[in-house]
Amino acid sequence: MKPADTAPASRTDCEAALYKLLQATLRIEALTSSRDSEFSKIQQNYAPRINRETEKVEALEAAIEAYYVSNRAELEANGQKSVQMAHGTLGMRTPANPALIPLNSKWTWDKITAAVLKTWKKRFVLPPRPAIDKVKLKKVLSQAELEACGLRLDGADKFYFELNRVTTPKEAA
Repeated sequence: MKPADTAPASRTDCEAALYKLLQATLRIEALTSSRDSEFSKIQQNYAPRINRETEKVEALEAAIEAYYVSNRAELEANGQKSVQMAHGTLGMRTPANPALIPLNSKWTWDKITAAVLKTWKKRFVLPPRPAIDKVKLKKVLSQAELEACGLRLDGADKFYFELNRVTTPKEAA
């Protein structure tokens, strides 16, 4: 809060200052409401066009991923997991730290926790409640031991693309 230049000298002066504060506060609220109304109109005006373009982007991303996956052997013939194209780079990334996930839909985290507790007692349990230490499990257990408890490492390659960004759409033409 900004320090006061001068304090009201009397109760009447304080009432006058309070009235001015009320008026200024109401003007701020009216201006904010007007601004928000204008923003809303702008958003409503642009929303259909943005939604259409978003749908196009999603469809194109899916099509490009499908192309890459179906032609992966040809595109990665030189041993690299990416290919530079005229308007961007396409490729596959292997996660540096694969996630620990249930083996299949039959395994819930409660069942997995019970299996870990049954097999290794409290060796992989985090206090205070019986939650398993996923980091320690990944480091210590083999793939077969993980599978026995209903777990697997999700180290599958993930498709990615990076567009060669330009300043304006005309530059991309």
